[in-house]
Amino acid sequence: MLMKAKIHTKDGRWTEARQALDGYSAKVKNDASAVDLLASITEGETAAKKVVQAQNAQLWTACTEAASQALKTASHSLEIRQQRAECALAAGDFEGAVGDLTLVIRELV
Repeated sequence: MLMKAKIHTKDGRWTEARQALDGYSAKVKNDASAVDLLASITEGETAAKKVVQAQNAQLWTACTEAASQALKTASHSLEIRQQRAECALAAGDFEGAVGDLTLVIRELV
């Protein structure tokens, strides 16, 4: 269950990560790695929400920074990577956008 929670976290699937972690924590009490993972999930989820808020407010630099923060936790999330590319394009960072879009395309092919 802990490994499943870690996989969901890397993919940016916060609800599934929390559910798997809850299942693990119900069986294994006082596990430090579970506490650390919960903190990471919360941090990543908060950053992902900031990405959406910054996009809606058209704050492109803040959006890119929030997406970068979210990707530290959810490094395999194509959705967050694509959001960062869109924000980078809007901010005029074409190299950053191309880099992110290249990674997204590689995963889709």
